[in-house]
Amino acid sequence: MGLRRCRAFWVLAVVVAGFSAPGSSLLDFSLGTKGMSFQCDEGGNMWCGGNASTNSEGALTLTPDGRNLPDEYYFNTQGMALYTLPLQLLDNEGRWRSFSCFFRFRIETGKFPGDGLAFVMFNVSRWEGAPGGDLGVYSSSGRQKVKTLAVEFDTFPNKDFDEFSNHVGVDLESLRSKVSRNAYDANINLSGGEDIYTWIDYSVDSSYLEVRIEMRDQRPVQPFLRYQFKLSDVFSDNGTVFAGFSGSNGLCICHNFYTIFDWSLKVIPAGDDSYLYVNSMFFILIGLVFILLLVPLVSILSHVWGRKYYSGQRTGDGFGYRELSLDINEEENKL
Repeated sequence: MGLRRCRAFWVLAVVVAGFSAPGSSLLDFSLGTKGMSFQCDEGGNMWCGGNASTNSEGALTLTPDGRNLPDEYYFNTQGMALYTLPLQLLDNEGRWRSFSCFFRFRIETGKFPGDGLAFVMFNVSRWEGAPGGDLGVYSSSGRQKVKTLAVEFDTFPNKDFDEFSNHVGVDLESLRSKVSRNAYDANINLSGGEDIYTWIDYSVDSSYLEVRIEMRDQRPVQPFLRYQFKLSDVFSDNGTVFAGFSGSNGLCICHNFYTIFDWSLKVIPAGDDSYLYVNSMFFILIGLVFILLLVPLVSILSHVWGRKYYSGQRTGDGFGYRELSLDINEEENKL
């Protein structure tokens, strides 16, 4: 029995190792306060347009970060920041690649919430849209002049595009989201001034874009939002894409302060989508390992406890019931 358990344990360990060692990728980077800082200067890792900049902590800010200034200072402010190196989402054999992205952001509000921020992908290395409800992503008409994929974190209800404020949406050729969901469904206030952890994954195998949001650094198993489409329908040329962030405020006394603290992104080779499921499978397998180890441990403890119980429980003087009975009989014989 022990040999079987040992074999089962090592088989499971090999499976865990297999899931934990995904294949290599073309582009795999991490930026922010926990690694290499965001750099907006010439020759840096980010191209920053509009009001986008960095702070002393190495984080990325998208609109003016000065506090307690006159409202006019924030009117129609917007910032765009794109990673300087391209994501090559189409390989030499014409196969599209998946990608996986994580970032931690915070939206702080002035008197009233501003418009929101977005994670963006364009087919150009530099682009600035209109401020306000266009989120610095789209042109003032609400439609787009460049090929775009955006995941918006909207904090202001624009009646022409939004059903409600405080929502997450997936946008393509226009600001009208293909799918959206109220962030309160996850008990999250996007402009509440707290850190929000976000995972965005696209699988070529399933053609699904999945968005996960959480108030702690623990990736949810189930996506908060998902939308099915083909990358070839969005970026139909050579698959060269530039990724980054945008944030904006409108012409009102409502404005936000947008900070991206950490960002990592990985492009996954065609046919290697198993990487997208590593986190969920890892915790499931760890649970199985725990159960596999717990069952024999409980069995051993039960066996030991049973032997002690039947051989006689110890009294406070260190004698078992059987030993105490023999001593009493000896004393009676002496009398």
